[in-house]
Amino acid sequence: MRKLYASLLLIISSIVAEAQLTVNSLAPNFTVTDLTGETWVLENLLDSGYSVLICLGESANMINDYPSYPNQFNNLYYQLGPDSSQNLMVFFFDTNLNTDNVSLISSGLPSKFDFPTINCDASLLNTFNFSSGTEGYCEIICANGIVKEQISATSPNIYSESFLIGCENATIQNDLGISYCGYFDCFNQIEITIINYGNQTVYNIPIEIIIENDTVFYFLEYIDYSIDELVITNYAEIHLPLQYELNSETAIICRILLNDDNNYNNYYFDLADQNYSSTSHSKLQLINNSDNASLIHFQVQGEFISTSVLVQDIYLNPMQTIEQDIYLMPYDCYNINIIANPDISAHLLSVASDGTLSDVFGIDLLINEDIYPMFSIDEIVAMNLTGLVFDDLTLDGIKDSFEPGIGNIEVHLGNQITYTDANGHYTFPDVNIEDYTELSIVYDETLWPVTTTGSTIPIDNGMMSNFNFGLSNNDPFYLLQSYTSDPWFFCGFDGQLYISVSNEGNMAASGTLTATLDPLLTYAGASPAPLSFVGNTIVWEISTLPVGGNAYFYVDVVAPTFEQMGETMTTTLNILTYDSDGMEVANNTIENSGIINCSYDPNDVTGFPTGETDAHFIQNGTQLEYLVRFQNTGNYQAFDIRVDDQLDSDLDFSTFEFVGSSHACVPVFNTETGFIQFYFNDINLPDSTTNEAGSHGWLRYRISPQTPLAEMTIIENTAYIYFDFNPAVVTNTYVHTISDLYFGLDETTIPTISLYPNPANQTVVCNFNSNRFQSINVIDLSGKIILKESNLSNGQTTISTANLAEGVYIIEALRKDGMTSAHARLVIQH
Repeated sequence: MRKLYASLLLIISSIVAEAQLTVNSLAPNFTVTDLTGETWVLENLLDSGYSVLICLGESANMINDYPSYPNQFNNLYYQLGPDSSQNLMVFFFDTNLNTDNVSLISSGLPSKFDFPTINCDASLLNTFNFSSGTEGYCEIICANGIVKEQISATSPNIYSESFLIGCENATIQNDLGISYCGYFDCFNQIEITIINYGNQTVYNIPIEIIIENDTVFYFLEYIDYSIDELVITNYAEIHLPLQYELNSETAIICRILLNDDNNYNNYYFDLADQNYSSTSHSKLQLINNSDNASLIHFQVQGEFISTSVLVQDIYLNPMQTIEQDIYLMPYDCYNINIIANPDISAHLLSVASDGTLSDVFGIDLLINEDIYPMFSIDEIVAMNLTGLVFDDLTLDGIKDSFEPGIGNIEVHLGNQITYTDANGHYTFPDVNIEDYTELSIVYDETLWPVTTTGSTIPIDNGMMSNFNFGLSNNDPFYLLQSYTSDPWFFCGFDGQLYISVSNEGNMAASGTLTATLDPLLTYAGASPAPLSFVGNTIVWEISTLPVGGNAYFYVDVVAPTFEQMGETMTTTLNILTYDSDGMEVANNTIENSGIINCSYDPNDVTGFPTGETDAHFIQNGTQLEYLVRFQNTGNYQAFDIRVDDQLDSDLDFSTFEFVGSSHACVPVFNTETGFIQFYFNDINLPDSTTNEAGSHGWLRYRISPQTPLAEMTIIENTAYIYFDFNPAVVTNTYVHTISDLYFGLDETTIPTISLYPNPANQTVVCNFNSNRFQSINVIDLSGKIILKESNLSNGQTTISTANLAEGVYIIEALRKDGMTSAHARLVIQH
């Protein structure tokens, strides 16, 4: 905190040095009339034994930007003014030459001061060599007319008598001044700073601290302390832990012995004036109450952790309210500074475990204030962790406004995975930041050989200023790729073909997309409007697509009637990629096929390869791709859609790969549990009664099974689709069955069952080389058990197959404990 004050003093000092009276010079006389009509003459005040303090500023800034200054000046006036023994007269000079008396009075500023307010004219400013608009600055004139000190209005000794030291007529001749007494930090301590303003070292300085309750007027604690030695111009800083838990009704009296005559001066400190809270919190709310956009500079600094500095520039649209997550760690003491226009109000919000928000301070945070509200963190609550990945063109590791984001970069937080959107942004929702040690990104190092921030960001006990990753490339690569779902073609219905184009290079690229429909389909329209269409060939021009960005295209078609039910139709996509000079650098073609259906569920999940037979047999190690389709069959558009999918435990979660979607989609995947959520935020999907063709959407991803898996292992997949806040729409469950035996593989590796004859007609004999088997099952290709046999003797049994249909079956042998031990493939031919 002290570093913040020091930096402010340096800034102000550099300003006031430009225009001021010379120390030890004789002050020029002045005659002024205050806003109440009373006339003051400097010489008359000095002749009466007064010293004079002149404080300068602009009335508008005193009200809007520096509301704490009037209180500081008033406190000074009460402690050292005419009613005290110090004979100090205080004036406020308004230095804005464009302000007249009427507007100055109507501004309300004079009512904030209990001492004379003077509206400066040019001659008065020239008398003191002040510039118009000078503020945050005070001039001290001793009773003998000598200028002894110039100080800033935020200087620590504005709170004390010490600036009078050196004035020959001053009645206070003490060597010490208190810089800041009663400062309360976040660890329940009182902090006192004592400065030696004198010309000699001081020894054995007694200090007394009295803690009392303002409401009931009783002492809570009494502390004796002393400083052994304090040399000139040095300061001593005291931290005193308190036994009593302080609150807003607590007052503190600091008493310091300033000379050898047992002369104590009292300094008061009231916690009611402090913006301290021990409440846990994690959001900053900003409200723009104006019709103009505004850029807010937001800074949080920690007291004890040197790295804990958070600085953000936040853009706020007219009449917009945002809630900005702030990432702080417990056990430090923080303050906030916000630079914004007066129409911005700010609140520090506490987030409860149920997600409700409450205002920590109960008031607007002071905008553009030099004295910052303080707070501490007791615990971390769940919050959205956000950041971005960007193309660091300047190679400095800092995101500049002209540097583009990079889309489709894989981001890891512990066991969670998500991807950046087209602008490079990513979000992990509801994160407890204490549970994680680092963030990292996974990316193609051939495309991005340089990382300017590192591919890992540690999350430690400090405050995180940003979660941004910078990448760079030294070899431009241009590549656009196209993807599509299996077309939804239903007998006689209007349908829609969904096409997405992704920029998978490291440079923004343009291109041309050509879709050629199957002859059985009738073209009915497209969105966006194509560059051209002739028959069933549609051409789009793709404008510059950012890295990792996506473009979406939709083709309206009319499917043939039920006479073509079950027929396969193929759509061909061709995409040309152009570099920044408009030169063709890539040419890719894909084909995609679909079957005409005559009934359907608009929300379903399909696995690819589809597998053989109704059991969807696949071999060990076969990569799977899942397509989840959804349709808004309600009566109003869906603003947000989320698809939840708990993946089967027999899948290898580390092989997950997001392929694409019909609309902008952000997946968040937990690699430990296999739970994945696909977020379609702001999709605004129309309902089927309003726009049937536009009411559909889809997503695709790839993943591989673990290997090897046991024969007849079943892999299931069910999706849960949430339209806004409605209950989940549950899809079908798609099943794959692992069976190498079905494909005639590895029979020789299963020596425990032999079948004769095979193929069989009326009967088949099953021979076993072990007496461990209790029973066998005969399973058809849909996975259904159609026959059980438990009469096993002498290592064999005979099964009647006369009533079984021709085809392929699996013989499954079970041990006495019910566990499957062996399989064999049986073919029946009649």
